[in-house]
Amino acid sequence: MSDRSRRDVSHAADVQILVDVVDHLRLRRVALLGQSHGAPMAATYAADHPRAVSHLVLDGMTRFRGEVDARWTALRALLLADWQVGSLAMASVMLAGASSEEIAAFARLWRCCVSAEMAVALNDVAILHDLSDVFARLRVPTLVVSRRDDPLLAPEESRRVAMQISGAELVILGTFQVPERRYAAGTAYLRGQGRGRVRAVHGVDELQQEIGHLVVEARLPEPGQPASSGYEGEGYIIVRDPDTEVVRDALRRIINRIRIELVEAL
Repeated sequence: MSDRSRRDVSHAADVQILVDVVDHLRLRRVALLGQSHGAPMAATYAADHPRAVSHLVLDGMTRFRGEVDARWTALRALLLADWQVGSLAMASVMLAGASSEEIAAFARLWRCCVSAEMAVALNDVAILHDLSDVFARLRVPTLVVSRRDDPLLAPEESRRVAMQISGAELVILGTFQVPERRYAAGTAYLRGQGRGRVRAVHGVDELQQEIGHLVVEARLPEPGQPASSGYEGEGYIIVRDPDTEVVRDALRRIINRIRIELVEAL
């Protein structure tokens, strides 16, 4: 895999390289991390040698779709037509969001490591190799990793991969913008003391006039309703306001002034 040019770029050849490395190092058991084009190789090794693999992580793994992506068709042609321009274009896609200096450095490294023809050949093999049988045979603890903002691999593709692997877990990495908090909110649970059924609810009318405008949802106990055995009680009231102290005050009033009357029998 370190050679700039190779005669055999098949998937089987890549897997054999991994077999040779593990054997050479005399490793009895390994945890494998397969990233991007290394993921098919790691998955196949784990399927073929389940006792030799303790854990498997597939990062950026795609499934065989039976057709070539239109984006790769365009990039493939550019890579073969102009290796320098094509490597920069490919790097900008792979490192979306990176600085121009980082993209240029990655493209230079790529050109030093491999020829345009070899880069295209390796990518063709990774895209067109069907791993359905490999996924079905995997019996090692497997984690499938994806990124929410990956420009080349949608999280949905990783989800489909994970669904084909028995017991696999899926993790989608990413960030999101935390929305500005507009309201503070709180819930007061209404619970009577004792046992039996609800006879009456006291204090609601007065509180309605005082804090009714803060209530966004409520479920008041109904006469005849059995007493609840859980902490949530026979009902609840949810209030909200931009000011946290206003919400706290409203909750205190609800808790202190609403009373649920229970009787043993109606």
